[in-house]
Amino acid sequence: MIDLNDKRRIFSNRNGRSNPYRIVALLALLMAGIFVIRGYQSGQVEALFLPTPTPTRIPRSYALEGETQFVAGNLPAAIAAYQRAMELDPTNARLIAELARIQTYYSSLSTTDAIRVERLQAARENIDKATELAPEDSFVRPFEPLFTTGTRYMQGKMHNVISMKPSNRSSVRCSLTVTMHLPTLTTRKS
Repeated sequence: MIDLNDKRRIFSNRNGRSNPYRIVALLALLMAGIFVIRGYQSGQVEALFLPTPTPTRIPRSYALEGETQFVAGNLPAAIAAYQRAMELDPTNARLIAELARIQTYYSSLSTTDAIRVERLQAARENIDKATELAPEDSFVRPFEPLFTTGTRYMQGKMHNVISMKPSNRSSVRCSLTVTMHLPTLTTRKS
């Protein structure tokens, strides 16, 4: 028990001398603290518990998001998710082929033929990348004939549509839509 009425001080050293090792350790801690504070103020030392600057999502999570958006019918969001996955893993041929497939579906929703051709050309570029990366992949290979025949057919027909009378353009658009999706139906059955 501590007697507070005693004249002796509680926190004083009994022998009246300071420990030199304790003084050196306290000075070292003081100097280290000063250096850390100055480093933090100058930007050389970062604050603790900051989030990591690297992305924490993997390409597969973006691909799952894209597939979910595709099933939900939100094709622009699906394309954006697959493009982010492709940015993280540009050597994955299956991701690029999936992106091309969704871009093809999205092209059929275009309001003008020029937008449709532009979207199909973007899909064609992606399937060419996928074919270069994995020429023998059984997932990528069936998409190539779709774009080879469809894009060439569309480019040839676009010139004819522009030179036609306005009354005949709607029938050509219907035949273009059927022709563009015919290879898709035949590749899905096999």
